[in-house]
Amino acid sequence: MFNPILKTGHTELRQAIEKLIAGSRTDIDFYFMLSISTLIVTLGLLEGSIVILIGGMILAPLLSPLLGIGLAITTASGKSLKWIITHLLKALGFVIFIALIVAFLFASEDNELINSFHPNLNLFLIAFAAGAGAAYAWVRPNLSPAIPGIAITVSLLPPLAATAIGIRNLSSVIISESFALFFINLLGIILASIVIFLMFGFGTLQAEEEKIIRKEEAEEQHTQEEQKNNP
Repeated sequence: MFNPILKTGHTELRQAIEKLIAGSRTDIDFYFMLSISTLIVTLGLLEGSIVILIGGMILAPLLSPLLGIGLAITTASGKSLKWIITHLLKALGFVIFIALIVAFLFASEDNELINSFHPNLNLFLIAFAAGAGAAYAWVRPNLSPAIPGIAITVSLLPPLAATAIGIRNLSSVIISESFALFFINLLGIILASIVIFLMFGFGTLQAEEEKIIRKEEAEEQHTQEEQKNNP
């Protein structure tokens, strides 16, 4: 087993797991913030405004699920990985749906900002660095105020929103370039988080993580049953 290089207490590790899983939960609060951030980011792209784009990126709640995937891979928990990926795919589909609606309602010609998404090695390294910083700050509670700033550095929302705009404008170039950048950001963040979580020694906490996941699943099932009984 990989010996931890970065030292922290067991309590802090468990709290980090709990926060990540809670942040990956796609409840009403998650979707509300995601819809608002997607609206802002998509309009920012259509207006060609980086300032508006940054505002939406700050609000986007997608960082937790990405780090959650890195954590599940680190702990080798198939159960956790399946749970988090399921929630993330729902969230990404929701982003595309909202961005498409905005793109059709507020049609705009391609602008310089929309056409600026070109994946390359430098952008992958930026995503990797941002993922490492986010994972490290997540484990260290005193560094949590830095997380919004890290989220601005690299985000999945702009390339996803640009992909939706490309679909609306029937632009294969925008679709392919934007989605490729999305994938690069996704991969960079997840790989970096795995490295950091291994350095903290999360690899031995599979049982702890799956216990928290089972609790989440039970709460989700209870909520669904309540909704069925109280339509």
